[in-house]
Amino acid sequence: MNNEQRNIIRNAVKKYVNDNYSILPTLTHEELEHVVDTGTTIMAVKWDIEDSYGSFVKAIVNDKLTDSFGSADGANLKAIRFYVMMKYNMGIPRGLYSMNDTHSSI
Repeated sequence: MNNEQRNIIRNAVKKYVNDNYSILPTLTHEELEHVVDTGTTIMAVKWDIEDSYGSFVKAIVNDKLTDSFGSADGANLKAIRFYVMMKYNMGIPRGLYSMNDTHSSI
């Protein structure tokens, strides 16, 4: 994933966080930034843009609930419901695939 793709996805995740903040528990600023970073990676993996990720992201993307809880750190444990909802409800940001012809049919 290049920086431009990461920024597009990160901005979309931030918007999703702002639009759906009520489903998140109380988080510190650092935890919220961690959720945005992890959410960015989850969506990049879902959209086949990122291929380097950890066990927690893999568990969320592959719908492995037990593995998700087992590999989550504190902030991610609080945000599992949010990640699952985001994964199924957030659309692909405009312009994401226009820079990568191999995905232009999506």
